Amino acid sequence: MNWGTKIIIVYILFVIGIMFLIFKSSNQNIDLVTPDYYAKELVYQNTIEARNRTNSLSEKIKVNQLDSFIVIQLPTEMSTSNVKASITLYCPSDKQKDVHFNQSTRNAMIHLPISTVSKGYYELQIDWNTNGQRYYYEDKLIIK
Repeated sequence: MNWGTKIIIVYILFVIGIMFLIFKSSNQNIDLVTPDYYAKELVYQNTIEARNRTNSLSEKIKVNQLDSFIVIQLPTEMSTSNVKASITLYCPSDKQKDVHFNQSTRNAMIHLPISTVSKGYYELQIDWNTNGQRYYYEDKLIIK
């Protein structure tokens, strides 16, 4: 076999390899964190202000995991007013595992049932309103 034939074989193998990589990469499922990320980025300053408002509270938020519940204890100044919370368990590795809860409380305690939630790593995102003020809190959570 002469050198011209070897060059053509190497070139054909290279093209086949590139075509295989293009095929494999086009079949990959790529989930964005949120499909409307640009619109959310424009209003992210509101989240920064809500996070700063949360950090200025007298106590930190306490999150405890029991067998079938997650108990969220809000600071004591939230116990005198009606709190409406939107809570998300965001799974960075799989969009189908994300869980969303809407809760309201008057005693600053929130109980989330997690018996149907898959085990694994989640980011707990709590966005709540009380007395016309918005608060936001994030924490990492491993559901066992």
